[in-house]
Amino acid sequence: MLEQFIKALNPSQLSELESLRVSAESREGSPKEVKQKFVNLVQRVNETSGSQFPIGPLVKSFNDFFKAGSTSSSRSDTDLISELPYPLGLRFKLLWQENEARQRGEPAPQLGFSICALHSLLLRFIATVFIQIYVIETGGKNRKINIQITEALRSPTDGTWLDLASSLCKPIRSLESNSVYERLLGILDGKVSVGKRNQKFKAVSQELINFRNRLLHGEKITPDDLDISRDKIFALVGAFEVLCDYRLVAFSGSDTFTLVGEYPTKLENPQWSCPDDDGTYLFISESKSIPLYPLLSFRDELDGEKVSELFFLNSIGDSVPSYIAFRYMVSHGLDGQKLGTYDSFQKFMAKIPAPPQPKNPIIDFSTFAMDSALMFVGRDEVFLELSEFLETSDIPYGILKAYAGMGKTALLANLYNHRNTKDLLPLDTNKKKSSGRFIFVRVSRAVIGLRFVLDQSLGR
Repeated sequence: MLEQFIKALNPSQLSELESLRVSAESREGSPKEVKQKFVNLVQRVNETSGSQFPIGPLVKSFNDFFKAGSTSSSRSDTDLISELPYPLGLRFKLLWQENEARQRGEPAPQLGFSICALHSLLLRFIATVFIQIYVIETGGKNRKINIQITEALRSPTDGTWLDLASSLCKPIRSLESNSVYERLLGILDGKVSVGKRNQKFKAVSQELINFRNRLLHGEKITPDDLDISRDKIFALVGAFEVLCDYRLVAFSGSDTFTLVGEYPTKLENPQWSCPDDDGTYLFISESKSIPLYPLLSFRDELDGEKVSELFFLNSIGDSVPSYIAFRYMVSHGLDGQKLGTYDSFQKFMAKIPAPPQPKNPIIDFSTFAMDSALMFVGRDEVFLELSEFLETSDIPYGILKAYAGMGKTALLANLYNHRNTKDLLPLDTNKKKSSGRFIFVRVSRAVIGLRFVLDQSLGR
């Protein structure tokens, strides 16, 4: 019954219901106050919609469902595929198809990677929305947040996107107009149903980040691991159901495209008008929209080729933005100058003033090295070989190859610690030394390059 009631709500009423859910979960208001506000909402819906939803059963459903803080989707998987913004709907469909094949006993070797890809996309999307809300509504006046945004854009990872989105919740919630964004904030603030448990969104997301790290590091992933991670990503997708009630729209010249479901669609008679410059907007109501460019950039054509693709800002290097996409494979490393977003990106960065990136930043690996070198013993002959290389070789890079779990990280972490303490491996600073940079290559299901900088320990 609660599902039918939710479907009957308009955007304003949905925001009100989400606010009540957050209050019930966080216990900001008394249960009696929350219950009365919900009763008032049901009465108004019955009056304005002509429906006759029974108040008693709805209150019971509200207590059972929202008090637990669950944000389980009331939509089916197929509805989510067709109604989520592109490319979320497309990526969810691909994952859903792989999972169905696995359930039929067919091989699905990429299922783990598909789980991670969709999770990364979810975090990137919600972080992008929150960044734009923060910049538009606050003018980018929080220096600490600005630095965090800039660092996330320079070195994007799933963890940085999750941390950034979580940090942005506070300044957005403090806005006088925060009720407009209540449902979006509820994605990260709420809980999701994983199996028989209700867990916080952020905790489940962090567990999927840990799963991704295990997968990429070549650790053994069991069928149970895949089942658990699949359940978690399906639960997180359900938390994004609120986006099904919004519309992602791109304006390009005289053309308008709706980005929903599996592919962008050109509209012949669009119901939305471009609020400002051409670009991509998330309409949360007919009159309220959030501009997402230049962090998201839609292109119908590129270099004379029909692409109809949404490009995500991936990273910035030397102030030049680099974009990726999810169907247009040549997009890997596509820079903003070619995409035509360079000028608007520079204007965007001017709105979030932050200290410039140092040309030669010194990276402190001390904590990482101490953790990685715990319980390490032996390998004296390898240490001597590495020490000789560092002190005598004119070659700036060394390649250390081994299978996953053989101890590459621990070996170099231990070397780093010894160099920092000038213990076991004394350093003759008068000798000519290499740059001290190593590239670790892990030979397994994935090949990962990890650059471990020893310059600091070598006194440079």
